[in-house]
Amino acid sequence: MQSVIELAAWKLVAFAVSSAPSVVMEDNDDRRLLLTVREAAAVLAIGRTTLYQLIADGQLKTVHIGRAVRVPVVELEAFVARRCHW
Repeated sequence: MQSVIELAAWKLVAFAVSSAPSVVMEDNDDRRLLLTVREAAAVLAIGRTTLYQLIADGQLKTVHIGRAVRVPVVELEAFVARRCHW
C-alpha cells in the first residue's frame, strides 16, 4: 500500500516526465528517491519558502548534488509521521 506522499510524488513525477522529454524513467523504477524543493513543497501543500525554512530549522534533511538541493521522499514521510498526532 502506498502512502499519500508517495502517491502525490508519483503524480508530480508523471507531470515532470511528461513535460521534460529529456527525462527517461525505466519501466522497472518503483519510485523516485529524491524530489526537487518545488516538488517536495507541492507534496506537502506548502510554499517553497516554508520548505526552505523547515530545511534551515533542521526539520527536513536534504541531499546536495552539486548546487542542486533534493529532498528524499523518506525524509518527507518521516516528517509527516513526526507531525501526526494520532
